[in-house]
Amino acid sequence: SSAENSNAAVLKGLSKGFQRCYQEGLQKDPKLSGKVVLEAKLGAKGEVTSVSTPNSKMPVSVNECLKEKLAKAQFPPPEKAPATISIPLVFAQQ
Repeated sequence: SSAENSNAAVLKGLSKGFQRCYQEGLQKDPKLSGKVVLEAKLGAKGEVTSVSTPNSKMPVSVNECLKEKLAKAQFPPPEKAPATISIPLVFAQQ
């Protein structure tokens, strides 16, 4: 659907910020890697109303950083609100 494509564009714009959160985590733990699934609830206008990181193995500081970045995002209005989107992120050392 076109909404999903637009979501992908928004996420692409966020990826640098997400990567920065991971880089900050790496400074504290050079071996840090893993997967985080961000769950965002979207309101009728596509605004992010809440973000959670269920089952994340990342440090709290990294999770908080990721949530903060995502909370400021603006997505296309979902077909049905509230909508929940899951964003899987995999962080590994380059």
